[in-house]
Amino acid sequence: FQGVSLLINGQRINDPQTAHHNSDIPVTSEDIERIDIMPGVSSSVFGPDAIGGAINIILKKPQRKKRILEFKGGQYNTFSGLFSISDKINNLGVRLSLENEESDGFYEDTDFKKFTTSLNSSLDIPDGEFTINLGYQEKEFGAFDFYTPKSGYLSKEWTKIYLLNTGLNLEKDGFIIKPNFVWRRHFDKFALDKLKLRSRYL
Repeated sequence: FQGVSLLINGQRINDPQTAHHNSDIPVTSEDIERIDIMPGVSSSVFGPDAIGGAINIILKKPQRKKRILEFKGGQYNTFSGLFSISDKINNLGVRLSLENEESDGFYEDTDFKKFTTSLNSSLDIPDGEFTINLGYQEKEFGAFDFYTPKSGYLSKEWTKIYLLNTGLNLEKDGFIIKPNFVWRRHFDKFALDKLKLRSRYL
C-alpha cells in the first residue's frame, strides 16, 4: 500500500508519515463522482509513490439544486447519517456535506466513530473554471492488537485530518494551463493500553 499513489482530482494526497493513513480522506460518499484505478507502474506520471499504480478520486461538481438526507443501520449498533445540500447560482456552484458513521464493532475493541464534513465549490470563468475543496474528518476507533499482534492489548486511536485543494483549469487556442495547490494536515494519537489510559482519568 506504500507503492500506490492516492489522488483527489489528480492531486497527490499521500500521507507523508505513514501510508496506513492514506485512506483518511475528508470527503463524503455524496462528494464522489467516480474513482479511477490505474494499476501498474505509474511513477513517471504520478511520482515515486505510484510504483504499484494510482487511485484518483474525482469529486462531483455542484451543478444544480439538490438536497440529500440519508440514514443507514445494521448489526452491532452500526449507524450512519448523511446530509448534503448543493446549489448553483449563475456561474458559482457550492455543495456542503456532513456524514457521521459509528458502530460497536463485530468484536471487542473494533468499535469506531467517524465524522466527515466537506465544502466544495466550482466557479465557471472565461476559458475554464476554478475549484476550491475543503474537508475535515475525525475518527476514533478500537485498534485491538494492531501494532502488537497476539499481545491482547485493547488499544485506541484518534485521527484528524484537514485538507484544502484548489485547481484552475484554463484552455485557449490549444494551450492548457492547470496550476493546483494542495494543503494536508494530519494528527494521530494512539493509546496502546486504553484501560490504563481510562484509569488515569477516573
